[in-house]
Amino acid sequence: MKKGIITFIALTFFAKIFAFGRELVLSNYYGANEISDVFILSMTIPVTIFGFISSGVVSGIIPIYYRINKEKGKARALLFCSQITNLIISICFVFVACYFLFSKHVLKMFAIGFSETMMKMAIHFTDISVWAIIAIALTSIYTSYLQINNKINITAVSQIPQNIGLIITIWIAIYTKNSLLLPVGFLISAFAQTFFLLWFCIEEGYKYSFCISFNDEYVKTFVSGLGMLTISSSILQINTLIDRTLATKVMVGGLSLFEYAGNINNLFMGLTIIPISTALYPQMTKSSHSNGDFSKILFDGIKIFMIVMIPLILYISCFSYEIVNILYGRGAFGQSETLLTSGIVICYGIGLIAFAIRELLTKAYYAFGDVKTPMINGVAALVLNVFLNLVLVNYMGLNGLALATSISAYVMMLLLWCSMKKRIKIRFGKRGMKILMISICASMLSALISRVIYVMIFNIASQIISIVVASIIYGGMYFVLSLLLGNIKFAWTKELFTNK
Repeated sequence: MKKGIITFIALTFFAKIFAFGRELVLSNYYGANEISDVFILSMTIPVTIFGFISSGVVSGIIPIYYRINKEKGKARALLFCSQITNLIISICFVFVACYFLFSKHVLKMFAIGFSETMMKMAIHFTDISVWAIIAIALTSIYTSYLQINNKINITAVSQIPQNIGLIITIWIAIYTKNSLLLPVGFLISAFAQTFFLLWFCIEEGYKYSFCISFNDEYVKTFVSGLGMLTISSSILQINTLIDRTLATKVMVGGLSLFEYAGNINNLFMGLTIIPISTALYPQMTKSSHSNGDFSKILFDGIKIFMIVMIPLILYISCFSYEIVNILYGRGAFGQSETLLTSGIVICYGIGLIAFAIRELLTKAYYAFGDVKTPMINGVAALVLNVFLNLVLVNYMGLNGLALATSISAYVMMLLLWCSMKKRIKIRFGKRGMKILMISICASMLSALISRVIYVMIFNIASQIISIVVASIIYGGMYFVLSLLLGNIKFAWTKELFTNK
């Protein structure tokens, strides 16, 4: 990455605006009902089916491409990309064929709480949307190629064409009163994202060849590592899938509420966890041969996440209802939906620091070439998540599902941390505890004062103005307190944010 991480964050934020636009339009016209549940399910299935593999594809292609390019040149590396493309597309057609053979069984697995009427609608929707697996597969490959060529900023905005297409689709479906247009629009929009990425890939010298050889040494290397990478990279997706599946059983509209809440948390994660871990990963990879340098980079990453994520958790806890109400509280989305969604947002938000450090530690293992440890620990956390889901859903409903995911994330974080301490010497100690306590105290004080100010302003101004002012005061006060107490020092963040 040659451009600063600030640019990447800005572009990610810009792309998230369109993603939120899609959710706002959907919640405004459909709220949380049968059609919204079915539509979200029809989009979830192809994303989930290939999503498990796509993360492994990205993680697997990049190092092998670098190796081929170094050993045999770009032409041979491009041939490898074509071979993997043909292999993955072949797998996609197998997935599609299996879906049509067992469509009812697949849908029952994803939507255990759907009525017979909703299940019939889901079959019609998913028969169309399932073909988006091919677009998702190609998107993962083209994303890998652009990352290889240091065009990560393009990947940050690649979902904009898809989200614009979905917004237009929802409007047309409402205007024509034909809900079957929703999956059609999703399919077209998915391929719009694919062709958007392909355009830039071609500009970077991408060439496609219709060939595949299972005897190719590089293809063998890719296939041999794909399974473990897929499992290791897909733990969060599996957790999300389990949550959504059980949400369909809790109540009609439960899946929609989870989608709306998830997008709020994904916005926060996309603006913090992904950019920071993306910036630190190349540094960890380069320093993996030196335990001292590696340990310092890892500790700096954890320190950054504590300083950033702890105030974010307190902010979400204080203003989740207001955030959800401003974003979704209109049209068919009523007060009861707002309350339920805000509860889910809080329970997911509790786990943000665990999500962040878990992501960083996972990349740390990848930097060492260790895929097995994250996979084993991730499976253990997944089993715990399923157990907690089944227990907490009976007492807390939808909130219990979200809280179970957060708790399992903390468990996986601790497991990865303990395993890492056996590999390298990590100095956390008093220094780390001091940073942690300052972050917590500064966040709590900032939250308390900003909440009081919000209530005062809300008596004389609109909710939007009140939350904006309260948010600025919260962020400003936390920053000043952290600066005065020594938590924030510009020197150790300069390299991260200038990306030099």
